[in-house]
Amino acid sequence: MTVKAIKIVAVSGDPGGAEALAPVLAALEANNAVAKAYAYRQAQAVWTARGLSYTALSEQTDEVACANILRQDQPDLLLISTSVNGVNLERKFTSAAKSSGIPSLAVLDMWSNYRSRFSNESGDLAFLADRVAVMDERARTEMVAEGIAEVRLVVTGQPAFEEIASWKKAAPSDLRQTVRSALEISETDLFVVFGSQPISSLLGSDPSAPNHIGYTERTVILLLTEALENIGNALQRQITLLIRPHPREVADSFTWMPVSKMKILVSSRFHRREIALAADVISGMNSAFLIESSCLGCPTVSLQPGLRQHDTLPAGGFGFIHTIYDAIEIQPVLQQLLINKPSVQPSPESTQAPSAEDNILTLIRGMILSGKTNLCL
Repeated sequence: MTVKAIKIVAVSGDPGGAEALAPVLAALEANNAVAKAYAYRQAQAVWTARGLSYTALSEQTDEVACANILRQDQPDLLLISTSVNGVNLERKFTSAAKSSGIPSLAVLDMWSNYRSRFSNESGDLAFLADRVAVMDERARTEMVAEGIAEVRLVVTGQPAFEEIASWKKAAPSDLRQTVRSALEISETDLFVVFGSQPISSLLGSDPSAPNHIGYTERTVILLLTEALENIGNALQRQITLLIRPHPREVADSFTWMPVSKMKILVSSRFHRREIALAADVISGMNSAFLIESSCLGCPTVSLQPGLRQHDTLPAGGFGFIHTIYDAIEIQPVLQQLLINKPSVQPSPESTQAPSAEDNILTLIRGMILSGKTNLCL
């Protein structure tokens, strides 16, 4: 009997989803599977930085074009991330795969927007993949509560978060000094990073709107800046604040900021993990950047003053995050962290449990090998 390698088509658009798929694609390659990757929007930069080969997709790609790609590549399975970006090519590929009888697997990267990742304009789950790999039991429980069939959900872990411990071990010992020197931040300065998100453009800035979550990046940055200015005066220390734009933002998005006596940088220079290890405190709202920094063992603060909805950040399991819902707590919490510089232990790296990418490879194998004994992975 001739044994042939499994063939996978992978598609991603949003940066978080691309990060989650990256370790899986590397693992597929290591297992001699044939993985043809397609990327659009920010996923292209993520996979380029990872050294992964991919074909760029136009945002105008329609379902007919998706079907033609699948017909040309003839994959045994479609592997997708779950973007919510208005283009959502993963949904078109899922629909084309269903029409062609190709099994599909979606890999979830965050605890939010569960239904909208797979829904049509009417809210129906028209683009739900055959199986969805989710981060943990919380994600599975919340998705079931939103009407997604439990039989489709498999807890695998989140590959991008799990690989952080090994990344930190391989980081140069002088990384902190290298990054701070390049940014002209002295070792005596206190260095705070804010990971921004385009909340104003996505959800609007009108606090009376029904979908307003209670804050925007603008309101949070103003509160953070005021708190740090007060801390700098109280401690008689120079504080540098680096605002790191989200991949969907540009530096020009922050021209509205008022002049401050404090040194403020707006920069995407260096990898976010490198920036995290160089900083004294990492702050943000509810982005995956905070989860990564906490997994690295960095003091991490989630600033969500006035939050009106369920907090989407995980409560535990991926590292500790100080979460602030009341603006009055921002200054004392930050000051305490900057003075004490606590040694936060990252989540332990397991040497026994299978990794998330291994779990996903096992899921892939189970989905496509039944009845196809001439395939191998």
